[in-house]
Amino acid sequence: MMLTFHVDDILLSYNEAATAQATAFKAAILARFDGRDEGRLTSYLGVDISYDREQGTISMSQASLIHSLLDRTGLANCNPTGTPLPPGIKLTKPTKSTQLDPVLGAKYREIVGTLQYLATWTRIDIAHAAHVLAKYASCATTVH
Repeated sequence: MMLTFHVDDILLSYNEAATAQATAFKAAILARFDGRDEGRLTSYLGVDISYDREQGTISMSQASLIHSLLDRTGLANCNPTGTPLPPGIKLTKPTKSTQLDPVLGAKYREIVGTLQYLATWTRIDIAHAAHVLAKYASCATTVH
């Protein structure tokens, strides 16, 4: 049995052999604290969870977060690309005399933060690109 906490969410994972123990644990927690058992996990921290008992698989997806990011940034109709960053791209920090736009910087940090979150959970393929872009979070310009 494994217990995971995040703010006011508790995730209890267990195998069939621990079902009785997990049921007793859930009953004890719910008797002590105000809460509810929401049953089988379908979503956790923005990650959608699906199960295929026949195949014995569990799948995770963040498609809804990706679509939300594309909608918020006006890129919902963009063309897909095979690589997250162009090969050999060389980004640089702006010169000290460059005037930074605070609105652009905030938007940039929101986008890069979302990309890093995606890379952490389900999109390891964009981890390097998110890391490269994060280097410019404090000095983003239209080039980035």
